[in-house]
Amino acid sequence: MRRLLCAAALVVALAMSIAPLGTSQSVAASPLNTGPVPFVRGDANCDREIDSIDAALVLQFNAGLITSVACPRVADVNQDDKVDSRDAAIILQIEAALCCVWAFSELDTA
Repeated sequence: MRRLLCAAALVVALAMSIAPLGTSQSVAASPLNTGPVPFVRGDANCDREIDSIDAALVLQFNAGLITSVACPRVADVNQDDKVDSRDAAIILQIEAALCCVWAFSELDTA
């Protein structure tokens, strides 16, 4: 099952390869929010959305195609201190609303 999920994540990442994938997107600070900005687990590019681009970035990082992701702390969805294909598979499942309610817990990135 794990291999099937990884294979599915890779297929989606390859399909997304036609879209430009930046590794650092800035998050505009709100003048109303003076405290730390919370991010959601799985948001590898810090754009405050969990989508297949985040999964593709995680897979590219894991394969050594890029050297880092913008938000490595939240890219590690399963909190095993590694950003790898398992995290990408969970990100895709979150986007498809198939699992992982616990993954939506907010982190303080300060």
